[in-house]
Amino acid sequence: ITSDLGTDLSFKRGDPEKYPVLRHGGDCDSPGRIGSLAGGIAYMGEETSANGVLYVNGAQEAYDQFGSISQMLDEPVKLEIEKGYIVNIDVGNRDGKRLDDWFRSFNDPEMYMFIHTNIGLDHRAALRARPGGVTYSHSAWGCIITAFGMNYNPLFGMSHKAPAHLDLMTTGVNYVIDGTQVLRDGVPTDEAGLA
Repeated sequence: ITSDLGTDLSFKRGDPEKYPVLRHGGDCDSPGRIGSLAGGIAYMGEETSANGVLYVNGAQEAYDQFGSISQMLDEPVKLEIEKGYIVNIDVGNRDGKRLDDWFRSFNDPEMYMFIHTNIGLDHRAALRARPGGVTYSHSAWGCIITAFGMNYNPLFGMSHKAPAHLDLMTTGVNYVIDGTQVLRDGVPTDEAGLA
């Protein structure tokens, strides 16, 4: 995964027989709720394989025992990832500081583990703020999610336990999977069969 902002992140998918792709319905809001198309979530098979830099520039959606909190980011946040874990969050802006504080509040190193990625595939959906949260966070066209923390779902092969789960939405990326470019500057490509 790369971007003009400076994202340069790579990871290994792992065995798809053990870690299948999860498809979920679109999560758009009324009117005209969208639930027919799906984004794909590829669970990481090799838990320590993610390495590089990720600039998050869309939104964050956190899930813990109190429910979920969603918000758009005002400025990009730089994350450095080594061997599958966030090792540094740039706190040079308000969003970076807020994200760093959120992770630190759990006092648990397993919160920093990169657990899955998602590609939004619904051309009718866009990532934007709405009262009470973020609209189209999982299905927004060309948006990716990188998730950290808890991912306990035996049905889909993952059993990483942590106190909470965080989805970070990023736009405008180039995404290459097994040599095939599936996103170019945040737009699904013809060669990937997603356009």
